[in-house]
Amino acid sequence: MRSTRAWDVAEALFNFYDARIKDVSSIHDLNKLVNEHRKEQPDFLCATEKDLIGNADIEIDLHQFPDQVAFGATVLPLDYAYSPGEEHDGVTVRVPAHAAEHLTSGQVQWMVPGLREELIAVLLRALPKRFRREFQPIDQRAREVAGQFDPGREEFLPALAAYLTRHYRIEVKGSDWPPQSLPPHLQPRIEVVDQKQQTLTASRDLDAIRASVQKQDTRSDAWEKAVQRFERYELSSWSFGDLPRSIVIEEIGGVPVSGYPGLAFRDGEVDLRLFRTADEAERSSPAAVRKLAEIALGKDLAWLWKELKSLKSNTSKTTSPANFQAALSSLKLATINTARLSDEELQQQAHEHIVRHALRLEPLQPLTEKRFQAMCDGTRRDLPLITQRMRDLLKQIQEMKLKLQNVTRRYAGLEQDLERLVPPNILAITPHDKLQHLPRYLRAMEVRGDRATNDPAKDATKAALISDFDGWRSHVPESRHDTFRWMLEEYRVQVFAQELGTAQPVSPKRLEALMV
Repeated sequence: MRSTRAWDVAEALFNFYDARIKDVSSIHDLNKLVNEHRKEQPDFLCATEKDLIGNADIEIDLHQFPDQVAFGATVLPLDYAYSPGEEHDGVTVRVPAHAAEHLTSGQVQWMVPGLREELIAVLLRALPKRFRREFQPIDQRAREVAGQFDPGREEFLPALAAYLTRHYRIEVKGSDWPPQSLPPHLQPRIEVVDQKQQTLTASRDLDAIRASVQKQDTRSDAWEKAVQRFERYELSSWSFGDLPRSIVIEEIGGVPVSGYPGLAFRDGEVDLRLFRTADEAERSSPAAVRKLAEIALGKDLAWLWKELKSLKSNTSKTTSPANFQAALSSLKLATINTARLSDEELQQQAHEHIVRHALRLEPLQPLTEKRFQAMCDGTRRDLPLITQRMRDLLKQIQEMKLKLQNVTRRYAGLEQDLERLVPPNILAITPHDKLQHLPRYLRAMEVRGDRATNDPAKDATKAALISDFDGWRSHVPESRHDTFRWMLEEYRVQVFAQELGTAQPVSPKRLEALMV
């Protein structure tokens, strides 16, 4: 690491010249000194390896400093230079122009394992003093972070700040680092090359690279030819065989340029498309897969619609309140829950609930005809069972809700918990695999009510554990909202009715790990 060994070498080099160059204050003096030693000591000012490192045993793990790094299906070459003060000092990654605009600072900053610990140490020391105190000893913290943190495709400083906040409970933001917190050798240099491997632009500023690339038309006709050869439109069946995860479109400067086959659903039609990135293909394909399955299972889904016609909403069903408190609670629920579903709306939601669950490939890849047909065959076989299971669960949940509305042993916030778990549109917002857990959540509410009546102070203490996560939606990335929401429901069961068990391991630490 340059912050330790490299600077030791720099100091050794200073000492080497300091011992040999005396009374020199101009180029003339230096030339005179060199000429005086040239005949007898031609290497007078040439430092050897021993001069710089002495007898130190330096071992280098070359895996920590790879010659190339993979970003998706694209492999990019790396060059290293120890040239302090020079423009090419540090790490240089050569990137084809088409790929440069898709790079993130998280990918670029984290691509050399051998520099990670130094990078984190420098950034921890660059934080304001109030943070530095909390991260002492910094070298130890840097080792911990370097071994566990991974920014993925996120922007580097915000991702690092979120990690430090989650794991050390020290609230850090990306904006807490002052500008130019990193020395040049820890900011990888990005060299953008064209099809002939000629350098188009080079910089350590990723934003500048993106802006520069977007202004240039660096495309070749290879992509357009691949699109014409590969893409198909207005598909009504899985008539295109198996899709590879990626295909090589061309090579630029020895670096493969890949395209990513996938499906797209647009204007009611399904298209076979070639995407620029794997993420785009992954996001686009599920809706199109479902549409093809709906076409293949047309008769079965028509049966499902008729079968669900007899489904009746009993959200408006009422029973006589057991006492005045239950009557007051029912009034509160009526105020909160003003929306009611008609039987037709319930039918529509139930239909969508089942189709959304049944017509999906999980995992999405590989996109093969055999897997698609297996999904369709499985849905055709299991559709009656899934439908009946949904009916039974919905009936059980609605009955438990009515019971809780009129229970005498209750706790503060019961009405809000009921509304959250069993809203009128429960089938629209609750995934099918979560529906089976709702009876247990409702049973936990009943248990809590019994215990809260017997020991209100203890219930308040437990409630405080849950309230620690109030407002969680503003602290959890949107992509993790569903995961967090259902884990929090399991945590409620663990806190208030542990004997009922949880469907997954839960703890405050696991919840905090999902937060920003």
